Amino acid sequence: MAQFSLATFNLYQYAAPGTYWYDRESGNSNSEAKWALKQDFILRTLADLDADIVGFQEVFSREEFRALATAAGYPNVVFGGDPAFETEEDGTVVWQGPVVALASRFPILSAGPLAADPSVEPDGLLAPDFDFRRQIIEAEIEVPGLAQPLVVYCAHLKSQGAFVDRDRVAAFGGWSERFRDHLSQRAQADASQVIRRAGEAIMLYEAAMKRMATDRDLPLAVLGDLNDEPGSFTLRILTQNEDVPYIAGTRYQALDNSEKSNRYTWQLYSTSGLGAPQGLGLTPTHVGWMHASVLDYVLVSNGLNRRNPRGPVADITYDVFNSHHWDPESDSKETSDHAPVRAIFELKSEA
Repeated sequence: MAQFSLATFNLYQYAAPGTYWYDRESGNSNSEAKWALKQDFILRTLADLDADIVGFQEVFSREEFRALATAAGYPNVVFGGDPAFETEEDGTVVWQGPVVALASRFPILSAGPLAADPSVEPDGLLAPDFDFRRQIIEAEIEVPGLAQPLVVYCAHLKSQGAFVDRDRVAAFGGWSERFRDHLSQRAQADASQVIRRAGEAIMLYEAAMKRMATDRDLPLAVLGDLNDEPGSFTLRILTQNEDVPYIAGTRYQALDNSEKSNRYTWQLYSTSGLGAPQGLGLTPTHVGWMHASVLDYVLVSNGLNRRNPRGPVADITYDVFNSHHWDPESDSKETSDHAPVRAIFELKSEA
């Protein structure tokens, strides 16, 4: 039976030795030894994944990544723009913003940045110049076994980290004032990030639905670190998986099956639900300070839903590759604090 596979993989600060990310501090740079460990880890993980198309996040050093991807068997690589950086007086590069990358064994027919469209939020809560914090790649890829190109979005939505100006906090003389200002800054940062992530999610969702407007069974996938949990507003916006008890004032259950089926056209589906045994809890894909969470996803349109009788997919297998998180011989911070996820799509014989 023919098959293809999709994966997403956050590399955690893929920056070559001699460069820094965000600040020029010793902890914000990869030594030659750490870099060798990281490169080896990525190559081994990609061999284990054995995925045909992989979306990557947190890429700073693009040419080094292209060489690594080529060595891993991915001749086709595109990036989500240029990483932002500052060059200090001695020529040292301090990266200020990573990019996403998309690597494929199959031909990439087209690829470019997804255009932001804040007007899809009808109440004007998003500024007219609201944009994706990190550029999203929109690509069409020729996949053997599919009757038409696969539309792929590679994304890294706004992060959850709430950064606080510690110098501003330290300027207060008493600890009561320091705590007050620290928590106030953190609350404002958290609110800003929720708003930004929701804005990015609605623009991505509407872009995907627009692509499917002329073909309800278009094969489409979102590969990415979406920086939110399955039950979050971010995932609710993207998947629209909540019940629809009424539609246009009519009870959903009163509709004919042919009418009910329209609901499934306008949703995205997490392959963790389509390809994992029912009743099992989700495996964390990110390990942070005393907290594990699910942040990384392969989402697909109904065109790749194994429950769609018109679609080409017979079955889906979903896996999380997280052995480096619990292996005592591995330091996840020196490799990645994320675990890549993969979905394998078995195709029907007539596809």
